[in-house]
Amino acid sequence: MHDYCDSLLRDLRKYVASLALVGWLGGCTTAQQHMSLPTNAFDSYQPLKLTGDQVKNGRFDVTVEYGDDGVGWLVYSIVEIPSRVSTHLAKSVDHGASWQHVSVINPVEEATVEINGKTITGLWRNETPTLAYDPGDRGREWKLFWHKYFVKPPYEDKHRLFEQGWIAYRYASRPEGPWSEEIRLIGSESVGAKIDIKRLLPNLDKVLFLMEPGVIAHEGMLYMCADICTTDSSLGDWLNRKIILLASRDHGESWEYVGALTNGDDAKDFGYAAFTGSSLVRDQGKLYLLITPSGSSSKKNRGHDGTIIVEIVDINKAQVMRDAQGHIQPVKYLSAKYTMGGLADYHEQNFNGGIIMPQINLKTLPEVFQVLSTMEGIQPQAQAPPAP
Repeated sequence: MHDYCDSLLRDLRKYVASLALVGWLGGCTTAQQHMSLPTNAFDSYQPLKLTGDQVKNGRFDVTVEYGDDGVGWLVYSIVEIPSRVSTHLAKSVDHGASWQHVSVINPVEEATVEINGKTITGLWRNETPTLAYDPGDRGREWKLFWHKYFVKPPYEDKHRLFEQGWIAYRYASRPEGPWSEEIRLIGSESVGAKIDIKRLLPNLDKVLFLMEPGVIAHEGMLYMCADICTTDSSLGDWLNRKIILLASRDHGESWEYVGALTNGDDAKDFGYAAFTGSSLVRDQGKLYLLITPSGSSSKKNRGHDGTIIVEIVDINKAQVMRDAQGHIQPVKYLSAKYTMGGLADYHEQNFNGGIIMPQINLKTLPEVFQVLSTMEGIQPQAQAPPAP
């Protein structure tokens, strides 16, 4: 068992390095005066109660969504170190107090790809899924988007072939399915993507791919936030790292660029290399951006370091709340309780779970990937009803 844990820890370090910004400070300096974040004591955090799903190393990458009937739906990644990531679905009938596994939407796929005349064997990873309920699109009300890319052995960070990937999309009339075939939605022409990233972002010509999408339906539109990456590894060039906003007027068939929600300087203001891992949520009629600060210049945690919540003041102009000097003004900050964590999500009907946040906890080997119900809402004055 000791040898197994040692091996697992080695693989975990490789996998964490492939997911996070560990050790990549991107020009942040400890001498710089940084803006402070609101603090929380994470006393309310509780393990997400999810049954009926066999896990090896845990769950990660969560999105919560509710339909008109008050039933909650959760999409999440099942991680099997060092390489396998699949998308699973769970259901809640008690507003997030408990969840029951329903199905696997995106299973692990062993495959080969052709690059420069060479055949490469590996796996497709299905990461950071986001679920949106779009009631105006009859028969396609439920929409799943995720980041799909190829990875080859031995599955370290340098073996992720991001450009052999895309933002993928499926739709269904009901979350239980059946789901449509996968659509290669946004990527390069070379991989057969429906929307060519160079044409979608003509003024951002350095962008190689998008990652970590978050989607919400709002007032008849679909909006997608995502990281833009200008290096083939997704690491480095932090000042050009942005979270952008796209909009669709036709229920996800086509997309247009709205603007940048965050810029590289925004993360640097708070002492981080980058803002990443975003989602779009709504609470009491207002829209918010949840973002994950990563690559701290002053903290021990150099990876994902919790979740910053920022109000969106005008979604049609990609504008978030800023002060007179242009600095982002957070509504709330939820820190990571364990080794590292972020990429959170929220729905205002998730009364009995609040904001949900994945985290890595090395003390729970081999199930190190955890999901926590923070029991926190967006607005401090919001009161959740008691659990049944």
